Amino acid sequence: MAAYHLTEDDLDLYDDDPPSIRAARNPNPLVLTALLTEGVRLTNSLGTNAPPSHSAHIKRNFTVNTYVSGAIHTVYNSPLVAAINAELPQNVATLLAAGADPNGILLRDLDEYSVRFIRGRNPDYNTYSYVLCPPRSKVMAAIAGDNLGQLAPLTPKEIADRRKTFSRFWSESELPTIRFRSTPARTALETAASVGDPALFDQVRAAEPDESWWTVDPTSPQLPDDLTHSALCTSSPVHEAIIAQKTDMLRHLLGLGYSPNILPLAATTRCFPPLAAAVAFCNPPSLEAYNILTHHPATNPTLRTPIFSIHILHFATARLDIPLLRHISTTHPSIPLEAAGTTALGHTLLHIAALPLTDAHINLFSPKIFHSIHDVRTLDTKHWLPIDLRRRNIAHRGMLSSQADTLPLPLEATPEDQDDAHKQAEMVLWLLESGTQDVGAQDVYGNTPLHYLVSAMRVDEGLVGRVRKWQGAESVWKESKNELGYTPEELWEDGNAAVKEQWKSFWMDP
Repeated sequence: MAAYHLTEDDLDLYDDDPPSIRAARNPNPLVLTALLTEGVRLTNSLGTNAPPSHSAHIKRNFTVNTYVSGAIHTVYNSPLVAAINAELPQNVATLLAAGADPNGILLRDLDEYSVRFIRGRNPDYNTYSYVLCPPRSKVMAAIAGDNLGQLAPLTPKEIADRRKTFSRFWSESELPTIRFRSTPARTALETAASVGDPALFDQVRAAEPDESWWTVDPTSPQLPDDLTHSALCTSSPVHEAIIAQKTDMLRHLLGLGYSPNILPLAATTRCFPPLAAAVAFCNPPSLEAYNILTHHPATNPTLRTPIFSIHILHFATARLDIPLLRHISTTHPSIPLEAAGTTALGHTLLHIAALPLTDAHINLFSPKIFHSIHDVRTLDTKHWLPIDLRRRNIAHRGMLSSQADTLPLPLEATPEDQDDAHKQAEMVLWLLESGTQDVGAQDVYGNTPLHYLVSAMRVDEGLVGRVRKWQGAESVWKESKNELGYTPEELWEDGNAAVKEQWKSFWMDP
């Protein structure tokens, strides 16, 4: 076979897409071979007194272990990861034979990425794009004085902080990495699992990358002192296969001995058991993945998320999916509706069903409602952020104000909103009819499900009326006060009386 002659395009240097990574994803395997040969030639041509920068330049652009750091370049990449993503097993073989690290990513890059998930971290790290966070050890040492264990129960301060904004009911107020510009940091095995080719996965695994955290069941209650690649991951091959809906890969992983109960504890506030991920992170939920996991003898269907104590039934309820709830509560004897109990924030299934989808669905014009409602139902992990109410004040707008800052409130109802409202009514009534829910249950803010239903931007009066007819509900309506002293009736009255304006001074109350 004729040798390949590298072109100028092959050799062009780009900070975020160096030659070796481009060659790794090129379907012509001769390009990669020629590029690596060029790297060897350049290395051999270095004199004994060559500056270290020359060697670093060659390693950066022409070797199997070229790495691109997401914090700087908005992508975590390496030749091995690029070849896996391109589904090129011959290139994968070439790279591994030439000495590529089978983990596909530097441990220090996983360390730096995982800092954005540390509980109690500096909130500035949420937006550290193009800037590296400090090492994990340094950040953990900085928060040690707060005596905040990564898996400890929610603290009064954390709950108090939720009262200042709107948060997803299942995670912290500022969802990790939602403002981070980079793609996620993933190992070669996680990447191969998301691609979904078992043979490609086995090819990488045969090179013995670290997988220690993913094969132990049950997951250790804390990260090891010696942090390996798999322990530092904020996901896992099992999670990636589920989210990518690659169910053949999921079966393959379980067959290899991967745990069906993996908990990525490097991301404690976004740490979902695989079973929950099949419901919460897949849209629509992956019933096939759910069924595969429930039929595995080692799967623990009662496993909850750390810290927020969210049960799989809470996630199914948030989807307002009655058939899904029926399926979950009838296919496994360990998870009837009663098994859900409450979350760490005191939410029952009925609370979650009654929650507003996002802050745009809350009557923000009512001061009593605005100060009473703090959690929303959405499972969206990529797009939803609370409305920046401060920037709606003309005095706080600047040249960088976005269209969202001037979009009239309330936002116009969409067909999706109408469908959500219809499903919410069905779910609330179905849960009440199940006989498993307490219409007067109060969460950590003292709110009952009725408090949430009447706080909607567009209250479903018919639904509220039917709930009020439930046994004991009328006394809840008139007598059950939240932590601010407001009953559902008072919130309803204040919501009806509220004047719709584009700026309310109480939006800035501490």
